[in-house]
Amino acid sequence: LMIFGVIYILFATPMYKSKITLYSAVDTGGNSPMSIMARQLGAGGAQTGATYYNIPDVVKSRTLAEKIVAHEWQIEGFDKKVILSEYFNKIFKVKMPKTLKNESEISAWKERRFYNYSQYISVDRLGVVANDKTGLITVSVKMESPVLARDIANFISLFVTSWVNDVQKEKIKQNLKFINERAAVLGVELQQAENELKKFRETNRNILNSPDLQLEVQRLQRQVTIKQEVYLTMIKQREINQIEENKSVDVVKILDKAITSDIPYKPNKKDIFIAIIFVGIIFSSFFIVVINLIYRSLVKKNYEIPRLFTYFKKIMNI
Repeated sequence: LMIFGVIYILFATPMYKSKITLYSAVDTGGNSPMSIMARQLGAGGAQTGATYYNIPDVVKSRTLAEKIVAHEWQIEGFDKKVILSEYFNKIFKVKMPKTLKNESEISAWKERRFYNYSQYISVDRLGVVANDKTGLITVSVKMESPVLARDIANFISLFVTSWVNDVQKEKIKQNLKFINERAAVLGVELQQAENELKKFRETNRNILNSPDLQLEVQRLQRQVTIKQEVYLTMIKQREINQIEENKSVDVVKILDKAITSDIPYKPNKKDIFIAIIFVGIIFSSFFIVVINLIYRSLVKKNYEIPRLFTYFKKIMNI
């Protein structure tokens, strides 16, 4: 058992791990500065563009995995930058089948390998842990090369922060565009309602003497009031979104960049030796008990004791 453990340690491919940490830089709750400002402006329900992003899902997404595999990396052992498909083909000794007849089949085979490697990266080589209390997100990358693990981890940090922040800014722009369009329409409708009320009053001087005219003027006044309130709400929302658009605060920020680790996390020599000793003790104890039981059974039945059992008995002194 000890020999097998030593062989594994000597010949197992060392794996290196590199980590990055990310955190949310924006308070999307009701106590955020934009929410407080919205309440002060009288638009407590205004949408300021705040959105919750599940960063672990982004890290584990197929989009990111495909970008990692398709990106060209400077890897030790290659004369030039290569994509991860070529790298995995080399370390896994994958060769293109000779049965492929034309460019179409070759292209289809490469595409299958590309998507297989993308899934493999996402499932086996990337790890992500989110701390529910602090909101800190730790992303780890496991590779055969410490430099490659570091480079991929930093690539992930740049992709996640860029993607989330760009999506957030685009959402604010879309909100602002919608609000501007609605405000323009509501402004026209408000002006029309005001003109209609004005015209009605000018053409009906004896409103006080007619209950029907009084009801009609109340209806027109109510339409003007409703459109004023909606229009003012849209104007307040526009101001809030314009302030949000001009802010330079990113939604997600990088806390710790990845660094190169010279110590492989796998194989773990210490854990392997402890496991070998533990398993060895259990196996040896079981072996001694079995040999002792067999030896006593043979003696009890006056059978001839095989030399091998006598040899084991002398060695183990049982």
